[in-house]
Amino acid sequence: MGTQVGIFSTIDYALFVVLMLASSLIGVYFGFFAKKKQNSRDEYLVGSKNMSFFPILMSLIASATSGVTLLGVPTEIYTYGTQYVMHVFTEVLVCVVTAWLFVPVYYKLQVATTYEYLELRYGKSVKYVLSGMYCIFTNLYTPMVVYAPALALSQVTGINIYVISTLTTCICVFYTCVGGFRAVVWTDTLQTFAMIIGVGVVVVLGTIEVGGVGEVFRRADESGRLVFFNMDPSPFAYYTFWNVIAGGFFGWLAGMASNQAALQRCLALPTLEKAQRATIITSFGSALFVLFSVYTGITLYARYQDCDPLVSEQISKMDQILPLFIADIGGSIPGIAGIFVAGIFSAALSSLSTTLNSVSGVFLNDVINPMLKEPLSEKHASWVLKGLVLVFGLLAMGLVFILPYLGTIFQVTRILGGVTVGARLGIFLFGVLIPWFNEKAVITGGITSALLMSGIIIGNGRAIASKDLVWPKMPISVEGCDSTLVSHLNTSYIYESAYLDGVNNDVFWLFRIAYRNNVMISFLIMTVATCVASCFFGTNDPRDMDHDLFSPCIRRFLPASRLTKQDKQVTSSEGEELEEQTDNPSSSKNDLPTRRIFTESAV
Repeated sequence: MGTQVGIFSTIDYALFVVLMLASSLIGVYFGFFAKKKQNSRDEYLVGSKNMSFFPILMSLIASATSGVTLLGVPTEIYTYGTQYVMHVFTEVLVCVVTAWLFVPVYYKLQVATTYEYLELRYGKSVKYVLSGMYCIFTNLYTPMVVYAPALALSQVTGINIYVISTLTTCICVFYTCVGGFRAVVWTDTLQTFAMIIGVGVVVVLGTIEVGGVGEVFRRADESGRLVFFNMDPSPFAYYTFWNVIAGGFFGWLAGMASNQAALQRCLALPTLEKAQRATIITSFGSALFVLFSVYTGITLYARYQDCDPLVSEQISKMDQILPLFIADIGGSIPGIAGIFVAGIFSAALSSLSTTLNSVSGVFLNDVINPMLKEPLSEKHASWVLKGLVLVFGLLAMGLVFILPYLGTIFQVTRILGGVTVGARLGIFLFGVLIPWFNEKAVITGGITSALLMSGIIIGNGRAIASKDLVWPKMPISVEGCDSTLVSHLNTSYIYESAYLDGVNNDVFWLFRIAYRNNVMISFLIMTVATCVASCFFGTNDPRDMDHDLFSPCIRRFLPASRLTKQDKQVTSSEGEELEEQTDNPSSSKNDLPTRRIFTESAV
């Protein structure tokens, strides 16, 4: 038996259409009627760097919350308990660290992309590898941003999943392409409020349906789902206090340190202080959505405590449990399903528009520009950016249609993305904190980390696929199901977490490590390998480096730089010939960041 479908009323459709129409009109306004036209690179990517604080803050919050999160976290809580809630503290800590370590560096240098910073700090090789990986992985991941909520929500609306995906992608590509950065930011603001309303409605109606907040927590507590301080030190435990805090910290920091979307929003603000404040406040907004999602998860259990929807075959996969919940509690109330759908797709639209705008900027700056003999004019650059948004949007739309048939490719993509996260974090973190590490050392460390982690993650994935590796789940029951749902089942059917004891013991111990530890382990490998590589490849001399490349907390401890003010201006200028300042008279600026800023001294 599947989820109830076709519960959308005229009011529900109207609410969904209003959201889509409003998003489109914002794009039309900034594309055709606003005073500042989208005819320059700075305007299209960072709003001419004079955006107001509030919409940037809302956009940062929206871009940190996807439809996958709003649908996936409640399911995770229903299945494994509330230990994940400690992630809210991790988010706050990471955003504070990012605002302190990375934002001042990027803002001081005014780099167009985070990968441009890597060229200044290390050299072109690092930049090309990481920016290329970003463009590939992002474009392969983008269709999942729309497909995941569409797959689940099609069960509620009765609308074909490809109709939903195509419609939302077309609208998103339209306003992103036409309206540029300002349209993305202001639609994010609108969509953030839609997300808050959508999630709020689920929380309120679910609580009323169950019998109040106290009853929600009572049922969750009786099932053992209220877990906040599982202090088990084992790296094999799926969720513990330690891997949520430590693993979450390294994973989130890796994303924030190299987050192109966050960089654009920070540079769009007029002062560094505002950029830092927006980054920190973002963590509280994102944490609020995590708290809502966690509470929604225990509300789901309180509603289905004695009739698990998956076992009773009301749904075919756990991702559909939240749409089923909406159908159950709000199907008879016009507008409820529409508010929920609008909220979920607001998150999806926000993530998609932010990604399209950001990846187009990276592709132009780090892939196209280096291949050009002459730089593009501002007008031509804006047209190229619009064309890239259109191309990447159409690519995402096409991949949605073939996504069900590309399981292996997308699995490989996720694996490759996972094995490189720790290395990426190391490259950025070492860049702002450790001036002595040079390009060869971090490349060696990154490759070593990626190779070792690929073996661990692939082995882990194979063990999970073969069901040799299974983590304990929280208990569920079908004792209260209607007889028509469970006539073919044992009505005393109960899953107990204990039934899984011993299943994992035959799997090689490295492959049993919980995935939340992967980024932390990868980063530690990267650190050790880079230190060892530095013994062979030598180190940089901080006196021959631009100290603006490092975090303010490190600059005070570095010896005085021998670079003059003119040297710094030369290394950051574009298109100038620098024969008199290089060993090779034929060298151009494109060769300069590595040669000019870094001097290696043997260890």
